[in-house]
Amino acid sequence: MTSTATPSSTGTEREKYVFRPVGISREKGAGTAPGYRARRYENTAKENYFTKKKAVPGQAGRQEQQPENRRESRPEKDSRKVTRKIFVIVISVLSFILVIELLFNFIFAPKLQVKKILIDAENPLMLSKEEIIGITGLGNQELYHNVNTEDVRAKLLKHPAVKDARVNKTFPDTVSLYIVPRIPLAVSLAETNSGYSIPLAFDEEGVVFQIGADVSDLKLPVVSGLRFADIRTGVVLPKELVSFLKDMKTIKTREPVLLEAISELKFIKKNEIDYEVLLFPEHYRLPVRIGRSIDAQQLKYMLMVLDVVSREGIIDRLKELDFRTADVVYTMKEE
Repeated sequence: MTSTATPSSTGTEREKYVFRPVGISREKGAGTAPGYRARRYENTAKENYFTKKKAVPGQAGRQEQQPENRRESRPEKDSRKVTRKIFVIVISVLSFILVIELLFNFIFAPKLQVKKILIDAENPLMLSKEEIIGITGLGNQELYHNVNTEDVRAKLLKHPAVKDARVNKTFPDTVSLYIVPRIPLAVSLAETNSGYSIPLAFDEEGVVFQIGADVSDLKLPVVSGLRFADIRTGVVLPKELVSFLKDMKTIKTREPVLLEAISELKFIKKNEIDYEVLLFPEHYRLPVRIGRSIDAQQLKYMLMVLDVVSREGIIDRLKELDFRTADVVYTMKEE
């Protein structure tokens, strides 16, 4: 039996075929139903002619997706490689730093000594360079690695003449000291058991840091009426007086000329916690009684009143002036 494919009469743009078997053969032993060993269609032969390969359903889609899957996996592999390289580099650098630090601490550091000690101060120091080095203990071939900056600072602050200090180390052999010294604000005379008077100087915190003949050369107000149980550097004046001393420091900082107009300040104790001050001007022999505080405005007003009574010629008849109230009180001498 033969079959042919003829174009359909209804096809317009594309030829349509009617498929009929070309050759039929019955397989031997296949059963009673007729079987076909092969069928050949003209359109199938024509398609195989151009494609050269028989298409398998579903296989083309899988072949097209495989290249895309391979392209998506490459960036992931590259990122893993970069991460692995970064991790190796970090571990190598940290290991190198650790080795260098161990070599420095156990081999090089024990051999480094302090060779330079730089000293700087905010104001002129009472202490010499040798005295400062002796206080810090840095002059005995101290090892650089063993220098503790906080310990050195604590040693400096123990000295009465040092108000504040900073200590820095500079590798490989330098220690820098920056010192804020105490500045004398006033002087006083302390009486000993033998009846002698010893001059001493203190700052606005009431810390006595200078004793001896050098204090006599300081042109500062003299504070009297104080009692010292122990005459030595490092002694601190009573807390009740420190507030007045800080007022004096404020005047000295802002208008130092006004403080120079004070010759003496005598502290008079009224009770256990209260006191008043008798001020002796530098250019007038007339005491002025004031309270527990003083400021620049009050001092200017006091000097103006003193100038007025001096020009009027009545200053010699006055015993004292009292500025403890809003009104100035004149106390006349007894005739």
